Amino acid sequence: MRETKRVERIDTDIVAIVCDRCKSRFTSADMLNFQEVHTIEFYGGFSSVFGDGAHISLDFCDQCLLNIVKPYLKDDKEK
Repeated sequence: MRETKRVERIDTDIVAIVCDRCKSRFTSADMLNFQEVHTIEFYGGFSSVFGDGAHISLDFCDQCLLNIVKPYLKDDKEK
């Protein structure tokens, strides 16, 4: 038999995301653009330049991410 107790939980919903580069704000009301915000998230490892165990989290809109990675993109036709 399992004994249970009621536990209150606080749920949160993301209602807006701000691009960390251009500061554009995207709300959940504009679902198309809201879903195209890209999150990069990781923890720094041992001897990381970001710091051992540092939590890194970045949000970029499509255009900013493209501008950042464009010099490194590979053309599929080159294969």
